[in-house]
Amino acid sequence: MRVFIATLSLFSLLFPIRLISQTIPYIDWPFDQEYHDGYVVDPANEEANDIRSVQPDPKGNIWIASKGGIYRKQVDSRTWKLMINGPARGPAYDVALDGNGHIWIAAWNGVYTDLSGTLTKTEGPKGPIAVITTAPEGVYALGPPGVWLYQNEHWDKKEYAVARSIRAAVSDKQGGLWIGTDVGLYHCSSDQCILYQDTNELISAYVRGIDYHESGTIWVGGLGGITIRDQTGKVSKKRPRDGLPNPNINVIKRAPDGMMWIGTDYGISRFPGNGSTYSVRLSKRWLMSDEVRDIAFDREGNAWIATNGGVSCIRKRPMTLAGKADYFYERMIRRNLRDPWIIGRFRLTTAGDTTTIVPDDDDNDGEYNAMYLAMESFRYAATGEPEARERAKKAFDFLHFLREVTGTDGFFARTVIPADWEQMHDPNRSYTPQQQAEELIRNPRHKPVEVRWHQSADGKWKWKGDTSSDELCGHLFGYYCYYRLAADEAEKKRISRHIGLITDHLIRNNYYLTDVDGEPTKWGVWSPESLNRDPDWAPEKALNSLEILSWLKFAAKITGEEKYQQAYLQLIREEGYLENAKAILHPNPAFETYFDIFLTLYVLPALVEYEEDPTLKAEYKTLLEGWFARNRKIRSPLVNFTYNLLTGKRDELDHSITFLKDAPLDLVDWQIDNGRREDLSVVREPILEELQVNHLRPPSEYRSLRWDKNPYLAVAGNPYQEREPVYWLLPYWMARYMDLIQAKRTTKVAAHRGAGQYAPENTLAAFKKAIDLGVDFIEIDIRRSADNRMVILHDATLDRTTNGKGRVNATTYEALKKLSAGRWFDKTFADQTIPSLEELCAFVETYRQQVSSQVNLYVDCKDVNVPEMVAVLKKYHLLEGAVFYGSVQVLSEIRNSYSAARLMPGLRRMEAMDPLIEQIHPYAFDVRWDALSVELITKAHEQNILVFSDGIGPGREGIEIYRKAIGMGIDLIQTDRILDFQQAIQFAHQHDRE
Repeated sequence: MRVFIATLSLFSLLFPIRLISQTIPYIDWPFDQEYHDGYVVDPANEEANDIRSVQPDPKGNIWIASKGGIYRKQVDSRTWKLMINGPARGPAYDVALDGNGHIWIAAWNGVYTDLSGTLTKTEGPKGPIAVITTAPEGVYALGPPGVWLYQNEHWDKKEYAVARSIRAAVSDKQGGLWIGTDVGLYHCSSDQCILYQDTNELISAYVRGIDYHESGTIWVGGLGGITIRDQTGKVSKKRPRDGLPNPNINVIKRAPDGMMWIGTDYGISRFPGNGSTYSVRLSKRWLMSDEVRDIAFDREGNAWIATNGGVSCIRKRPMTLAGKADYFYERMIRRNLRDPWIIGRFRLTTAGDTTTIVPDDDDNDGEYNAMYLAMESFRYAATGEPEARERAKKAFDFLHFLREVTGTDGFFARTVIPADWEQMHDPNRSYTPQQQAEELIRNPRHKPVEVRWHQSADGKWKWKGDTSSDELCGHLFGYYCYYRLAADEAEKKRISRHIGLITDHLIRNNYYLTDVDGEPTKWGVWSPESLNRDPDWAPEKALNSLEILSWLKFAAKITGEEKYQQAYLQLIREEGYLENAKAILHPNPAFETYFDIFLTLYVLPALVEYEEDPTLKAEYKTLLEGWFARNRKIRSPLVNFTYNLLTGKRDELDHSITFLKDAPLDLVDWQIDNGRREDLSVVREPILEELQVNHLRPPSEYRSLRWDKNPYLAVAGNPYQEREPVYWLLPYWMARYMDLIQAKRTTKVAAHRGAGQYAPENTLAAFKKAIDLGVDFIEIDIRRSADNRMVILHDATLDRTTNGKGRVNATTYEALKKLSAGRWFDKTFADQTIPSLEELCAFVETYRQQVSSQVNLYVDCKDVNVPEMVAVLKKYHLLEGAVFYGSVQVLSEIRNSYSAARLMPGLRRMEAMDPLIEQIHPYAFDVRWDALSVELITKAHEQNILVFSDGIGPGREGIEIYRKAIGMGIDLIQTDRILDFQQAIQFAHQHDRE
């Protein structure tokens, strides 16, 4: 959808990008999005977190062998239970799963197994046992005392002549065993053991990890890298230069999809089975600790990783770019917004702990909020959503306030904070004469700013002065996008007046941004007196000349004031500012900073689009082409899409999409030390003054949370902050606006009362399973107890789904909580109780953060207290995404309590559509399955209303039926048969590709 159809022709004149829609865009298909889930086994016991091995079992439980003993985490828990206590407790070394689903554990005193149903020590192998591995013929236990095989319900000791330093073992599937030791690789069979240790056989004799590649070769890892062997001997090898971040290999495991996972002393490297480019996982973004001891995979293909600092799980879930945008946007509004409408970084009082988040100020809040303003403007232009326009206005209001709060004639602040904040960056200070001398020697342009924070006239705010050129550039980009894409006529007048006041201030002060002390700010300098006649301003001469030309051109265009055009031409003709600017294409290495790329990006659009003189326009286009040619190598979608916006091209689309897919969901600014990686080299390029790595890695491997941060940096990050995701959302919505990314209308799924095929309906177990299955909504039914407490239960009576009897509204909440809501389904769910609405919301909010889910609530309002329901959902950040189903009366009450509520009345026939639209302006219609038709769905979509339906019951369930509804264009199917739906949607996507 596009905004204001009548203005499309105007947009096509202003932005050549409209031509791009004639080329082939990227279709937004689902992809696997990875994310990290970390576990501390025991915060009070360091040895418990020193993990040697990990193994999921068929029930979804996770077993670990640690220095502190054997632990298990049950499938629905985050708590680890110590399985062996008392004198038998001690270190364990390896865990394996046999073909029958039984766990085997190598421990200090022998072997433990759950063959009998409980974990017990077996008689036979003498401890300590270092390695346990399964084979067609049985289970092998290996350690310094020897090698045993469990077969036919008893242990036999094998007479293998091998070294006692056993580190790894794997079956050859033909009755033999490969054994890795400190002195080489053994292959043992019934009649002999052959040792391979020479350098023509292995990189080195120290072997710690072994597994088979899907091609049949065997990968042998240890000190120095990986040797790849076939039946004839060594055929290849992998050393650090081939993609290993560290040459000390601890484990090699093949994933279900054929990818080879390599655990090292410094992270994980992964080699796809098809031989494409490797990827690396390290740092707290992906691992609890970088020393990796073991890797195992569960039934869903998630990787469980044993480290010397806890257990990690690298999970994956299907996601589209549109879904990723929704995830980031919802999280941003919930976690990165502070008054008066500032989207920015927040501080974590404990490093990496996202539960300790508190508001924070940033030196460049104005600049980055301008990026948010640009993002909302593109979002509005791409979708026409009123919310995007409203929030763009709020973002502009903040930038406008930054000027007003100073009480001056055009100077604007960097940021504001509430007046009662006691902690802020760059607090006011004083300088002694000696300190001032030191600063002047270091930087002769230094300005001693002792009063940086000022009180607002109304006493409500503190505002930060000494505003920089970076701020002006960022503001300009935001104003430009807002004016072009989202501002109505009234707002355009506000922008024009605001820009005029700032421009008058600059001209009146000879192009210095002048603070309340009457002096220029440290960096707000565009005056010819400095740029052209002070040699110490040579580093900023080119870029600052371009900046002020762009500001004046923008001001002249939107205000219509000739005086700004004359000032612009004077700087070009009399001061040579355009000639100055050309030097940005060949800067002196001493003057170059990485962020200059993006300051240039901020100011080029106004010059390229607004200049009408053919000669000057050609000069700016030449600058644009040269700037892009220099910077396309950084593969930034913001750089690429800005260039495409101004040229009508689609350059670097593949790299941009790769970035958007690969960028992590985790917004903690983890420190990432790529300088320690031995697959990379540390260099002084592209920026001479910084230590960087020699190759640009994918964004999941570097600090990728803001565009001003150099992606080549060897070491970067601050885990005491959580960044806002505007860096990702802005290029995404630019591409959506330009039709470079085409959002595929995808039918979503709601889990009817949770995943009722797997767990008892309307219980936390059912809701957790539904979220694990990746549903978009979980449908809940709300009723009230006799004492007016809201609980989650479908039936009006207790008889069918609990061990109680009678009506729900005749039973107190205390009595309801004593009932089992799961025993009727299966005795293993006997502990499941009837959740209260508050319990359900607390669980969903916590769990969806743990697993990076975007799930929302589909609320069937059977018997509700509307104000209380709205308050609870708001408390747990579930209100905005919730869809409410109920009677027209109840839905009207909800709208009165929350004006933006997504309401969904039932629609039984098409003739009732218009009256319902007039009555409650719904977000969606719940349409009876037998009333669905292409005509009805199309008519609803023409009114921007979605269509939901229940695929439940005879004639409404099954893959073929769901495929038919998907083909009609239905927006959501509520179902018990989640996997059937997923197969139907997968078929639809495959059919569309073909």
